[in-house]
Order: sequence, then structure tokens, then C-alpha cells
Amino acid sequence: MRLIETYLKQYAVPASLILGFVILLIDFVVGPKIPIYILYLLPLLIFLRFIKDNGALSASIICILVLIGIANVRVGWGADLIGRLLFTGVVWLVYFTLKMYTDQSRKVKELQQRVDDKEAQLTHFAYVASHDLNEPLRSLTSFTEILNEEHKDEFKDETATYFRFISEASLRMKGLIDGLLQYSRLGRNRKRRPLSLRDLFLKLSEEMDLPINYDAPPIINAMEKETRILFKNLFENSSKFRSEDKPLRIEVAVDENEEDWEFKVSDNGIGIDEKNHAKVFHLFTKLHAQSKFNGRGLGLALCHRVVELHGGNIIAETNKSGGTTIKFNFKKEEVK
Repeated sequence: MRLIETYLKQYAVPASLILGFVILLIDFVVGPKIPIYILYLLPLLIFLRFIKDNGALSASIICILVLIGIANVRVGWGADLIGRLLFTGVVWLVYFTLKMYTDQSRKVKELQQRVDDKEAQLTHFAYVASHDLNEPLRSLTSFTEILNEEHKDEFKDETATYFRFISEASLRMKGLIDGLLQYSRLGRNRKRRPLSLRDLFLKLSEEMDLPINYDAPPIINAMEKETRILFKNLFENSSKFRSEDKPLRIEVAVDENEEDWEFKVSDNGIGIDEKNHAKVFHLFTKLHAQSKFNGRGLGLALCHRVVELHGGNIIAETNKSGGTTIKFNFKKEEVK
């Protein structure tokens, strides 16, 4: 018995196909003397038993039973050769349609699992790499400070400048490593909770001393920590890239539809060139010189990741005032 089960697990499709034709042959020989049409379910039952991920087929089996009943009543099952051939064709057409569907569903699930595994591996690598890189960087920074402190009176102006460059580069490197570490930690706890956007905007406005305009934002189900990081980075960008000839204005609009929360964060700053609208969401992408706008080129990449964790998409546009509008959405249902 175990040998038969092992065989059917490996060769469920050809076994069910052979069994189906054997039943068809018996049907032709015996004729309408016995209700042999029930046996046509055996190949489908084998398919259900030994092929994985076929939960969606249960309803289809009921449909096949209904078809059998209709065929028996209206066509007169077994009454003639055409009737048998017609119903046999229907059964096998449904059977192989279901097979193709379940095969495709299984492939999609396997592919999604592989993508999830790769994402988890990359996230873990980013965390380990950024965590381990901090140790040698701390050593470099510490010894540079010691050398500079103990021998600064012996250095020429040129040497002192070199030490200043090393210190500044070390600080920038630390900022990049800390940013990568922050990026890798996003979504480690994906549990959503009710979050009042009004309270969030009010706190950020007070902490950052920024004018944030909004109209009755709702309570949404979201990852609290990640959503705070998202809006904080968007508001920081609006503040950093403000226009020099007009007061800063930040507006937040929230719309709801059946499946999503849709957000728009707009400002009247210097804007983003249209050719860079997609590029700004890449990790460590900076559009301006460090001397002009200090930063790590990480803010919008963090925003992109947070939106992605909520099952949404994010884009940048240039608005009528010449500033930037960031549009994104959160799926209402939790993303598995």
C-alpha cells in the first residue's frame, strides 16, 4: 500500500490520466447497465489527494458533481455514444483546466517564497554588515582623535587639514552605516495598530517647528514606528529644500477608497527635476553637492521602503508652485 502511495505521489498526473481512459474503456464495454459515470471522479480524487496546494479545487469538485447530475438527467447518461463522449470531454476539460490553474498557482507561490527569502537574506546582510562596520570605524575615529589631540602642536597647517578631512569623512561614513542599519531594521515588526495621523502630524510639527497643514486626517491601521519615520523624512526634505524667496508651506491630504489610504505631501520648495523623480527613491542618492545640502541620500529610500511594507507605491511629482508632491498609498489589509 505504501509503495502504491509513493508511486501516486510521484506520478499522480499520468496515473490519473491512465485511470481515466481505463474507466472510459470499461464504460464503453459495460454500457448503461450500471452507473459507472461516478468512477470518472476517481482521477480527480487522486489529483486532489496527491498534488499539493489544491484547496481551491474543492468547490470545483462540487461543480463536477452537479455537471454529472445534469448530464444524467438531460443528456441521458449512457443512452448513446455521443452522450458518453460529450460528458467525458467535459469532465476531462474541467480536470486539465484545474490542473493548469493549480500548477500556475503553485509556481507563483514558490516564486513569491523565493523572493521573500532573498529579501530576508539581503536585509540580514545589510544589518550584519552595517553593525560590523561600525567597530573598525570607531577605532579609526578614536585613534585619529588621539593623534590629533596629542600632536596637534607639532602639525603643520596642511597636516591639520588632512586630519580634519579624515574626521569629516569618518563622520559621513558613520552616517551612511547608521542609515543602512536603520534601513535594515524597517519592518522587523510588521504588526499594524490604530494610528491617529492628527496626533502624529501635531507632534512632528511641534518637534520640527514646521508649518504642517492638514484637514481632519483619519485614524489608520499602520506600523507606527515606520509611519513616523516616513512622514518625518518627508517633512525634513520639505524643510531642507525650501525656497529662499517664500515662506515654507507643507500640505498633507489623505483620501480613502475601498482598498487603500491615499496620501499626498506637497511643499512649495525648490522641487525635483522630472528626470530624477524615480531616482530620488534609490539608496544613498543625492542630487546636490554635500557642501550645499548636507545629508546621506537616504530619506526618500526609507520612505519607499515603508510604503512598500504597507503594500503601496510611491512617486514624486512637480506641483503647480514648482515644489514637490510625494504621492503614496497604504493598503488597508496587512501585507503578508
